[in-house]
Amino acid sequence: MARVAIKLAATLSVLPLALACRGGGHAEERPPSRPAGDAKPSKQAKPPAKPEKVLSVEGQHELPVKFPAAKPAFTVGQRALAVPQSWLDNALAQGVDRQVISLYDASIEALGAERSKVKSQSGASWTIPNALIVALPPAAKVRPGDLVLTHWPQGGSWMRAVVTDGPAESPQVRLLDVPVDEPAGWGKRSLNLDPGSFLPLDKPGQSGTTAACKQGAAWRRFLVIHTDADVLLGLGFGGKLASLPRAGCQLLPLAPKLEVGSSVKVPRGNEYLPATVLGVSSGAAAPKQAPAQTEAKGDAAPPAPSKAPVDAGDAPAVPAPGRVRVELQVPPRLTLEV
Repeated sequence: MARVAIKLAATLSVLPLALACRGGGHAEERPPSRPAGDAKPSKQAKPPAKPEKVLSVEGQHELPVKFPAAKPAFTVGQRALAVPQSWLDNALAQGVDRQVISLYDASIEALGAERSKVKSQSGASWTIPNALIVALPPAAKVRPGDLVLTHWPQGGSWMRAVVTDGPAESPQVRLLDVPVDEPAGWGKRSLNLDPGSFLPLDKPGQSGTTAACKQGAAWRRFLVIHTDADVLLGLGFGGKLASLPRAGCQLLPLAPKLEVGSSVKVPRGNEYLPATVLGVSSGAAAPKQAPAQTEAKGDAAPPAPSKAPVDAGDAPAVPAPGRVRVELQVPPRLTLEV
């Protein structure tokens, strides 16, 4: 079977993944620059009334999709990424198809068995299920070439990045969830992360990594929030929250090796399109570039992490992170960097 690849960085094809990150991809895939709860109300329009309910730290576990209640895997004062309360309320009241979801920079204010209280960097506090909180370890260390989950510097929405330089506890990174030619220059800009503001990504299935899940006859791309043995909680195309059977998903490996001429699939919009690898660049030589992930060809399931393709032959190959240049095999046969 021809080896195939998926872009970890997300053309914001789902985020996207979709949507939880800001940057490249289609406009409808990007979340607002900040949570609605932090925005100033318009003087010309009366803000919609919120559902009348009181949420306490020890409140009821409540999600708009099915996912088991989670115990707190964090401590008071720890940095985290969390779904805004207003977005969760809207998803509960109107359905997940009507509400964009992302996770934003926050800190843990109080712990609960199923729900915990978080506080945004602007000072807003709210209480949400622990399953919608991703903890950022306070003493993580990384090195150049490592991948991390952090947040967009303007607005706080979660985003992946690759370490390029700097101290292990406060690295310099470049964002992956924006295209290289992003108009404001974020695709080429280096950022310095504070200690405790990032989560190292080193294995499939972690919060912030990519999964391919079968929906009908098609494989769809999802950004993982959390998983357990039976269910995957993630964000799909357009930032839509979804709960998917774990058995129908493949957690994509972070470091595949690709060859020039390989047939691959890359996410574009809400589908994977066949493409041909035109060129690869070494992640070691260019650690500021984006990684790739693999997926099986046709309707076959993506390979399990232990079955990730290995390069064989004289063609140059690239270990992730790296950037891969491909040409779509279907009209308009665009050349892309993923």
